[in-house]
Amino acid sequence: MMKPAFTFAEKPYNRLQMVDLLHESEEMKWKILDYHNQDFVLKTIADDTRFNKDGHAVFLKKLPSMSRKHYIVYYEGRALGKLSWSPIEDGERLEELGYYLFNEEDLMGGLGLLMVSFFYHYAFDVLKVHSIHHEAKRSNKNSVRLSKHFGNRVVREDDTLVYFECTAEAYQARKDDVDALLREYFS
Repeated sequence: MMKPAFTFAEKPYNRLQMVDLLHESEEMKWKILDYHNQDFVLKTIADDTRFNKDGHAVFLKKLPSMSRKHYIVYYEGRALGKLSWSPIEDGERLEELGYYLFNEEDLMGGLGLLMVSFFYHYAFDVLKVHSIHHEAKRSNKNSVRLSKHFGNRVVREDDTLVYFECTAEAYQARKDDVDALLREYFS
């Protein structure tokens, strides 16, 4: 069972909180449309479809019955970004992991690494998934590098995307190094 909000007690993850979009304010539910449609976001995410208000209204109406999970991540109380994923195989595997930061000024400051690390920690250590599968644009070198940093392996590539898989074992082999780096950076 997914909780409406989640955080960790240990540093630096205690500075983040993940809140289920279902439990967000109407204002935030609509604000993510503007966040998503920013040019800097659309040029980096795998599904770069620009959404409109009518389509977003349909999405929000369907949200309570969707199997896909959508969470807003807060850093010290400030909305930082969005995470989404699709659980399959009774939640043992997560597919279509998607994430992006809301503010361009947060890029390259370590907050993306912290947010994604928080998610991997949550997925593998709390949800106990066996693997995560996702894709990144080939042109998004930071996302490709970040994926490899967490132990993801490339399973295939095409002209536009790189497809990744991260197993629990691969993540656990990298987890301590990532945690130490983040503790030092966010001390």
